[in-house]
Amino acid sequence: MNDEPIVCSFCASNEYAQHLAVVMASILANTPERKFTFHVLTKGYTEETTSRLRSMENDRCRVVFHQVDRSRFAAFPIAVDYTAIESYFRYLVPEVLTEERRVIHMDVDIFVLRSLAPLWETDLGECLVGAVDDGKGNTEFIRGYKDRLGMAPDAGYFNAGILLMDLEGLRAMRFTEKCLAFTHEHMEHMAWQDQDAINAVLEGRIKPISAIYNCMTPSQLPKGEVPVIRHCASFSSKPWVCLPKNRTWPTYVTYLQQSAYRDQTRAFIWSHIKGFFYFRYTRKGIERILICGIPIWRRKQRPR
Repeated sequence: MNDEPIVCSFCASNEYAQHLAVVMASILANTPERKFTFHVLTKGYTEETTSRLRSMENDRCRVVFHQVDRSRFAAFPIAVDYTAIESYFRYLVPEVLTEERRVIHMDVDIFVLRSLAPLWETDLGECLVGAVDDGKGNTEFIRGYKDRLGMAPDAGYFNAGILLMDLEGLRAMRFTEKCLAFTHEHMEHMAWQDQDAINAVLEGRIKPISAIYNCMTPSQLPKGEVPVIRHCASFSSKPWVCLPKNRTWPTYVTYLQQSAYRDQTRAFIWSHIKGFFYFRYTRKGIERILICGIPIWRRKQRPR
């Protein structure tokens, strides 16, 4: 076993701690040849959450918590309704992880299905981050959108859900400071929140990597390839969204059973069984009810 740990970081609220534990379990299960350090940036966890996540530590895994001052992001918009303020915390990764040289930063709506070692060992060359193309194409709309963000129309645009980050290089170019400043200046144009700032600040410094490391849809994958990381990026593909067409939750259950939240497996499965027949949720300010997957009722929420 290589003694150098692979370093991973996450930004997750207390409400998403179970999902974080599932991601950690999938990493440990599918990269058995390596040790890991998991850094977790959060605005605060309960004692129970901290205890559960620490219970996953062993001779292959260390968990480190970092308290984030949420007030630094108080004015920032939540443009994507199924995200949270924690998505902006990834700006702080180079600033907080001062002892690390590189990190694989991940969202918590993913599964790791094969070894992370090849990704960890990827040569970034002169770039500071490795990421997968977001798949938005090069349409007139996206070119105009990048122009409003101050980016070149033909610049690459990458998904921020999985980032291989050169922390030393990012600290040297004041990445955290520049992302915060960019967001303050452009927040009225930022439809994809922190992802926009990361792409703009690092324009020309992001290395495209294979879609196997951030597979959002099977059509992204090169022919004959299988995903290393499956990213449930859309609302309907989140394992905890109980829509009948959702097919990601059985994989979630597999790793939930191997995590510190294994006692929640029965409740999670039962929530999906009920969701096949009755599911109520709110998205984009619209409250909806589905019976057997068929929309039967919707109402616009009143402003508070």
